[in-house]
Amino acid sequence: MALKKDGTVYSWGDNSCGQLGDSTQKGKLSPVKCSNLSRIKVIAANGNVTYAIKNDGSVWGCGNTYLQSNDNKPFKLPNLNKVSRIYLSQSHTFAQTNNGTIYAWGNNVDGGLGFGNTDEYNTPTKLGINSDIVSISPGKNYTIVLKKDGTLWGWGFNIKGYLGNGTTEDSLDATKVNLEDVISVASGSDHILAIKKDGTLWAWGENYYGQLGNGSYYNTPFPQELTTIDNIKSITAGGNNNYIIKNDGSLWASGWNNYNDISVECYSVFNKVEGIYDLKYISKSIFETIALKKDETVLELNCHEPAEEVSGLTDVIDIANMNPLYYALKKDGTVCYWGSIVYDESDGCAQVDDIEIPIKVKNLKDIIKIAAGNSTMLALKKDGTVYMWEDNSSSFHGRDYSKWITNPTKINGLTNIVSISADADEFAALKKGGSVLTWHRELDKTKSKSKYVITLPQVVKGFSNIVSIESGSGCVYGIKNDGTLWAMGKNFSGQIGDGTYESRKEPVLIKGLSNITAVSSNVGCTMALEKDSTIWVWGDNRYGQLGNGRILYETIPIEVSCSN
Repeated sequence: MALKKDGTVYSWGDNSCGQLGDSTQKGKLSPVKCSNLSRIKVIAANGNVTYAIKNDGSVWGCGNTYLQSNDNKPFKLPNLNKVSRIYLSQSHTFAQTNNGTIYAWGNNVDGGLGFGNTDEYNTPTKLGINSDIVSISPGKNYTIVLKKDGTLWGWGFNIKGYLGNGTTEDSLDATKVNLEDVISVASGSDHILAIKKDGTLWAWGENYYGQLGNGSYYNTPFPQELTTIDNIKSITAGGNNNYIIKNDGSLWASGWNNYNDISVECYSVFNKVEGIYDLKYISKSIFETIALKKDETVLELNCHEPAEEVSGLTDVIDIANMNPLYYALKKDGTVCYWGSIVYDESDGCAQVDDIEIPIKVKNLKDIIKIAAGNSTMLALKKDGTVYMWEDNSSSFHGRDYSKWITNPTKINGLTNIVSISADADEFAALKKGGSVLTWHRELDKTKSKSKYVITLPQVVKGFSNIVSIESGSGCVYGIKNDGTLWAMGKNFSGQIGDGTYESRKEPVLIKGLSNITAVSSNVGCTMALEKDSTIWVWGDNRYGQLGNGRILYETIPIEVSCSN
């Protein structure tokens, strides 16, 4: 299943239970649009069942949903409103609403639904309201739940020790897993992985295929630390195998590889997946990532396909990610773009086209740096002037993709500029001599229809002797020539780093930092690098993204350990 930006869904593969939602039970070798699904924001699929959450919070299902027998056409599930997340296995399903209410349905022969019995539940039934639940990981007739306090709880089938309590006895009631300080958990069919605050990885359950990654094939009914792998960023547990992404971006795997789905010959230890190396720079968005390699080529990295080199792109020196459109700056000073574009056809229907071969931006040359906002691009010329352009979705028709963007326009009032940065609809420029100017994109309040205008650049008081700027998380950061770091802007997550949550209209000094050489901020999380390679972090840390072993907001810089 694949969800497009316009809320449409495409499906392909096995359809023996009608799980593709196309009103048939015929398999598909290529993606086909599900005409019965629209305005979708979340999809979830597992084996022979598919669920989709619409923008209004309703849930639609097809396939073996346990509500009806092999539904070929998506139908609306009863009792479910304002749903934000779906958790499912091949046997049972959970839905969580915006206020934390949990609903459950499906196979309950071993008590995996958590109602304290083994009755069948063929319709979504309220399990209770628990705002302390971070995530639910259902396996084959068992369930593991992660709570905000870092504890894990499980119930249901336990013949191979899935519940992690040291026994192999089934439990109709919630039983505590022998593991604390957990920040992430993933269940396969018969095994479980968990990451603790300290970054260690733990595994338990069935190990017939070596899926626990501990070098053996013996089952274990209690969590066991895997000491052969560290620096873990994320975990995914499959049927009888696992994927792990490390902080260096490499991919590791363990377990069954009967269908060659792991891409390496994989047994009972984690193996590095080769092919991603020599990366120079990463430009990421929420959904997609592009990477600039040392050989000046560009890779596309996403969760659906292997890393793939962008065809026709060489001699690249800078990249910018305006997902789903991407930009590359070449050595010769030209800029090109590729990716996906979404526009309205003459009949009012949304159309999504893919630009696979990069297109050169017209009337643009001698560029030395680029920066991407939400729908606006900046380009700095070597003469110190700055140009800006936007997407042309409101008036784009036909198939001439070179007309997808507006003509680059020179920004008045910007001269002798040495660097630029962008974040959403906010922009900044560093002038020769160390001063900083900012401007933004806003709705034209004088127009009855929605129309955006660009404000005039203004010099920021308080920024002086700046040698480097960076925008992110609603802030502008400036590094002075003395190595100190200054910041201004929004502060909803403490991303300013001054010990408060108060937004700053003028730059403030971030105390405790010196010899700073680089700074980066995204979605309320900020990092700074010292000259001696020391890393400092602060801001949003709800998911442990700061890497300091805590799940708390940090309003002042905290030093973190990171080798190499």
